[in-house]
Amino acid sequence: MLIFLPLLLAQAFDFTAWTESTSNPLFGGATDGVNRAYYPCVIKVGSIYHIWYGDGSNTRHSSSTNPGFIGVTFPATAVTGISLGAYHPRVLYNSGGWNIGGNFYAGPFLMYYTTGADWTVSPRVAHSADGNSWTDIGACTGVNSYSSNSSIYNFDVLYEGGTTWKAYADNGSGYVEYYTSTDGIAWTGTAHNILGSPLQPWETAFTSPHVIKSGSQYIIFYGSGGPFSNQGIGVAFSTDGQNFTKSISNPIFSTSGSPPSWRNDRTYTPYVMPDGTNWIMYYSGRSTTGVYSIGYTFQPPPPPPISTGANTYTILFLSLLAISTGVFLIKKRHRGQTI
Repeated sequence: MLIFLPLLLAQAFDFTAWTESTSNPLFGGATDGVNRAYYPCVIKVGSIYHIWYGDGSNTRHSSSTNPGFIGVTFPATAVTGISLGAYHPRVLYNSGGWNIGGNFYAGPFLMYYTTGADWTVSPRVAHSADGNSWTDIGACTGVNSYSSNSSIYNFDVLYEGGTTWKAYADNGSGYVEYYTSTDGIAWTGTAHNILGSPLQPWETAFTSPHVIKSGSQYIIFYGSGGPFSNQGIGVAFSTDGQNFTKSISNPIFSTSGSPPSWRNDRTYTPYVMPDGTNWIMYYSGRSTTGVYSIGYTFQPPPPPPISTGANTYTILFLSLLAISTGVFLIKKRHRGQTI
């Protein structure tokens, strides 16, 4: 007997296959400190999507009920309470608050960030009730001293609950460094250059790592390609969060071939978040005219709208069932049997 499952249940997530939104880019501009838009970080709380991004000098924040931030006015509001020149944000959310360095902070938002004024300054951590106004907690320790050149461009943190923290940082020399922590502020360098040799043909070095965990699998998205490692997005997989195997389908997106004009000079800084049964990737692009913008893509792609309001997967299931039943009846009749 043939059994057809709805596509949503039958299809495993393929984190190497994404379809770009036709709405891209969502927003952006060319002026540093004003309307540039890159290094996105997005969290969904209830039905609200929160986005933080950099403009080259500031971190900005906005929110919407739509993942494409349709109808939202950009540039978004610049956040307050963090260091001047900070524009590489990474934000976590915990409704119960955070225990950092042995102290409790109500949050519920927690930001790790680095500052473009001096990449050798330690990443800092802050908390916020609304995502706009932030209160500094302090500087992370053990991070820059582990890096081969004492610089940290992006500091991506994965909290797994309890006292289990992991972090991934690109150091400006093309390495992704791996750290662990038990309190979210004191970090121990654990492995250098975790995405290094062997390089894939499209890769040069690495930048802007972002790690998610799906079930027992760790998935890292990263930038690479070109002289500054910002011309493509790759993905790799791990069972321990340290040793990764790159996808042979890389790069996911790149500036090669005929990319959309909004990202034909740079395609990088991926940030992936869960959204119900979907995953969404936000990422940066720069055009050859110098405009920095943010776009997004779904995995798996959302179903096309149906005017009747019927469920796409139900229709697929019933259609496949009808086809299989018809084939079965034809075969029976051909053999002279009746049903």
